[in-house]
Amino acid sequence: MRKTVFLCGIAFAFIGVVHAALPHVHGEAHLEITLEDKRLVMTLEAPLEVALGFERAPDTAEEKQKAAALTEQLRHPEQLFALDPAAQCVFAETGIESPVLAAKRAGHVHEEHAHEARAHRNPHEDHEHAGHAHQAEETHHDLRAHFQATCQKPEVLHGVDIMLFKVFPRLSRLHAVFAGPKGQRAGELDARHPRFSW
Repeated sequence: MRKTVFLCGIAFAFIGVVHAALPHVHGEAHLEITLEDKRLVMTLEAPLEVALGFERAPDTAEEKQKAAALTEQLRHPEQLFALDPAAQCVFAETGIESPVLAAKRAGHVHEEHAHEARAHRNPHEDHEHAGHAHQAEETHHDLRAHFQATCQKPEVLHGVDIMLFKVFPRLSRLHAVFAGPKGQRAGELDARHPRFSW
């Protein structure tokens, strides 16, 4: 038991070091995978441009529809990652971290607050607000999603087939890292080589 805990500690440290150096590069994404006992955790991080085509809050009806569709896609990890059926893995709920998608989910609340604020602002505040809005639009936002699965036979799980390249056409390269009982592994994937093995 102590050996398992020690190895998992090393694995998580390895993941932490890799994650600390993640750059924001359009067309690229990062996938962190950890396997501990029967628990498989995958964390996807990518510029929103890869998934949506833009990195600000959606403005038009089409952009809002894209944001809603992305949120729905992320709730079905079995359509994004293919695991060996022999491992008997079942995905649980997905966690999504993104200020843009969060704004989409609470859009009606933000609009009400914005309307109240506009009624009490003076011209100077309007000018300052416009400047901040312009600055916010230029901000490069990322998408971070967590996927967790329980595998009844993790010992037969030796890799994952990545289907993200079909879902996100703008994704050209995926940097993947794995940490588990068998050690650590890192690799780069693309549409021609979508399988990551460990």
